[in-house]
Amino acid sequence: MKCPLCQFEFNDDSACHGCGFTTHCTMIKCPNCQYEFVEKSAVFNFFGKIFVKIKHKLRGKSK
Repeated sequence: MKCPLCQFEFNDDSACHGCGFTTHCTMIKCPNCQYEFVEKSAVFNFFGKIFVKIKHKLRGKSK
């Protein structure tokens, strides 16, 4: 995976997966810059793909 802040690429094993205060925390901590973020969900990816397809279709019609 890649950190959205510093662009450091790391594998899932080296990332911190929560601080232990909660049992179902989904936060991931970059081992390089310590930035905490949530990995993209399947729903986010699904809608992202739809918007990209719509964008490409609209660009094709404007030409």
